[in-house]
Amino acid sequence: MQLWYQLTRLEKSYDDAINDLSKAIRIDPINCFALKSRAYCYYQLKSLEEALCDLNMVIILVAPMKTHISKKQILSKNPWIQ
Repeated sequence: MQLWYQLTRLEKSYDDAINDLSKAIRIDPINCFALKSRAYCYYQLKSLEEALCDLNMVIILVAPMKTHISKKQILSKNPWIQ
């Protein structure tokens, strides 16, 4: 029961972070830090398509900059996503 409670709280924290980061991205759509952070939250929640979308935007904006998680990591979790 304790582990389930902790996991539920953690998921809510990621959801809250996604909401806050989405607000920041609406204000500044080319904020790479916010995009990478939101991608990480999506990744932790197993929302892989959303994570890839944010990472692709970061790649478009700043190609040489490395991301915290890579597209390869996400694709290895779900090979059906292209």
